[in-house]
Amino acid sequence: MKTMIVSFVILILAGGALLAEDAAPSGVLSLTPVEQSSYIAVRSTLPDSVLIGGVAWYNNDAATVFPTVLLAAAADDGSPDLGVTAQLGVDVSGDELAWSGLTLAVPVLNDVGDLFVVMQLPPYEIVAEPGVGPGIGYMIAEGAPCAYLSTDGQEWTAVGTNVALMLEAVPATTKSGAVGIMFQRPEIPIVHTELFDPSPNPFNPSTELKFTLAAAGDVELVIYDLRGRKVKTLMHDDLESGEHTATWMGQDDAGARVASGMYLARLSTDTKIFQKRMVLLK
Repeated sequence: MKTMIVSFVILILAGGALLAEDAAPSGVLSLTPVEQSSYIAVRSTLPDSVLIGGVAWYNNDAATVFPTVLLAAAADDGSPDLGVTAQLGVDVSGDELAWSGLTLAVPVLNDVGDLFVVMQLPPYEIVAEPGVGPGIGYMIAEGAPCAYLSTDGQEWTAVGTNVALMLEAVPATTKSGAVGIMFQRPEIPIVHTELFDPSPNPFNPSTELKFTLAAAGDVELVIYDLRGRKVKTLMHDDLESGEHTATWMGQDDAGARVASGMYLARLSTDTKIFQKRMVLLK
């Protein structure tokens, strides 16, 4: 199973509100701090044949707005796979220290087997107390479906089998006339972090630099001359995973045209550095 080191916080509720009938949450589960692309997930206990009508969860903070709520297939190692998802809602909120819900206009039919309910956590410096910051309620129960946390949506940390996360898919209330959205496994190419050859090369007056990112993060794309002197910063930003393109017009940072000759494009990410040579002709 993919693992990573994360800091998570379990907040103990002092006589918290009731979830349903006599079931009271033991506390709130969250990350601290909550970073970009952080998620909390739990395996669904609904049978494959049941239409999913929505999601229910015990919400910590009414001010929290969850960017996305997803259904995700299970990866080979048993953790959530965000490459195979169905989006249920965006910018979702709930009540404070209370049971909350999201109802789908059209039920979803699970056709991929093991399924996770996943909520993206909005960035937050620290979850200091119950009712403050993004988090999901939990109960202590032996043999509960394993809860997972992630700071990038790719690597996951299992919280433990005795933490019953109060986050679950709920069945549709009616099946009359309902047409389920088939939850399909798309053909998704595997994305690697890579800087591709400039095109055209040689070039005049401009060339394109394409690169792909396997994960979101801080990226810097800079042009250098052969003496190692910086010529032009094309990009320095936090980017999402996927494909990106930058164009160099053969100019320096001051906007002046540079001399003809060979230059280096250097792509720096959080974990890797790539270089490509290109020739400017005049």
